[in-house]
Amino acid sequence: MADIIPPSGASSVQQQADAWVLWLQSGRATTRDAQSLRQWCAADAAHAQAFERARSAWHELGETGRLFRAAHPRDAVAPAGRRSPARRAFLGGALTAAGAAAATALVYPPLGLWPSLSELGADYRTAVGEQRRIDLRGGIQVVLNTQSSLSVDATGERREIALRSGELALSSDGTERAIDIVGRNGRVRMERGEVEVRLLPASVCVTCVSGGAQLRHPSGTFALAAGEQLTYDAHAVAPRTTAHAASAWRSGALVFRDTLLAEAVAEINRYRPGRVVLLNAQLGERRVSGKFRIAHLDQAIDRIEEAFGAHVRRLPGGMVLLS
Repeated sequence: MADIIPPSGASSVQQQADAWVLWLQSGRATTRDAQSLRQWCAADAAHAQAFERARSAWHELGETGRLFRAAHPRDAVAPAGRRSPARRAFLGGALTAAGAAAATALVYPPLGLWPSLSELGADYRTAVGEQRRIDLRGGIQVVLNTQSSLSVDATGERREIALRSGELALSSDGTERAIDIVGRNGRVRMERGEVEVRLLPASVCVTCVSGGAQLRHPSGTFALAAGEQLTYDAHAVAPRTTAHAASAWRSGALVFRDTLLAEAVAEINRYRPGRVVLLNAQLGERRVSGKFRIAHLDQAIDRIEEAFGAHVRRLPGGMVLLS
């Protein structure tokens, strides 16, 4: 969408802010959209305050907001004239509830409903279910997994890839100098071989598939050999483990081994358009094992229904409720 501006049909600043939130959570926002929103908020304090209220209210709507987005995907657009007056009135009332920081909403999107500014500013991004191969200079190949983003810095003597979200696999033939992969508080350096790096909610997982690599962390430097895996957070690095099915996603599969169902559902949501929502906490504590094709993840949902007697409710927009 070019030169995004708030919809001219909105009759109030608050309705304009509501429209911005709906557009951002649609999954179609671009870097230019984020820049336009920053300009709109900076133009008038009332704009920023209205966006705060809209953002916070959408957060409070929680799952209701998700359901509305799935059932009414065409309502999440910025241009004027796309929503009926009655629907706009409903949204205007629903989205004017409380305030928080507009800047926080842009940097840390509530409920993961839209890409953060960091992701929007990345050199490469992938959508839900998309995997992308990137060939870089010096014999570097990168496979970017679903819902992932990265930036590349190859200026001067520096050869660095910053993983901003999601997961990547990187291979190097060693024809040029070492390359660094930055993942939050750690830096993985390798010359020849293949590594995978994944950003988890509270940690980072590094797997050495072949060759060797070195993790540089505030707590020290750690060597990785082929088949080894390290996990770290801001404070420490966990002991090495043996990698299990770390590369399954690259062959189009998800593999679960005695995995909590809640974790399996979260993994399915990375690859499957729409959303699987687990409404039963006890069900989420059950364990699941199996191998599922990424292209047919509804089969995993069917298996969960059969194995655990779960109640499955399918809604428009790929929304599935498990209870």
